[in-house]
Formats: sequence, structure tokens, C-alpha cells
Amino acid sequence: MAASSGIYQAAVPGIEAVNTVGCGDAMMAGFAIGLKNHWDPSEILRYARALAAANARQERTGYFVKEEFEELYDEILVQKL
Repeated sequence: MAASSGIYQAAVPGIEAVNTVGCGDAMMAGFAIGLKNHWDPSEILRYARALAAANARQERTGYFVKEEFEELYDEILVQKL
């Protein structure tokens, strides 16, 4: 992710993807939420990546389990390049 403060990269833990349809939409929703709330770029990226990964774990499109999202969020490492 590129921001005025620099470039950020997220390392997402390996997951078993069941359905990747809607992952891009979930990630963009995460970006939109973070931008609306004026979060730090690293927080925005972590949130967006966790939403996308949680979505990929589900068979249903555009759906995620809150507990899985929270688990993934805690495991994602963001670094400024």
C-alpha cells in the first residue's frame, strides 16, 4: 500500500482458501472503512487484508466469520518499506 507516509507491505499467514470470489471487494471495503475513520496506513492495510483472507476461508461469497477475522488480524504483520 502506498501512502504519503511511505509504502507498506502486509504478510498474511497461510490459509486454506475455499472461495476467493469477493476477496477483492472485501479488501476494498476494509480500505474504505480505514480511510473513512482516518486510521494509520498500517492499520488500514492490516484490516483490509484480514477481511479478504477471512472471506477466502468461507464457501459463501462475501461472507466472513468475525472470530476468524479477528484471529487473522492479530497474525498479519505489516512493515513499512
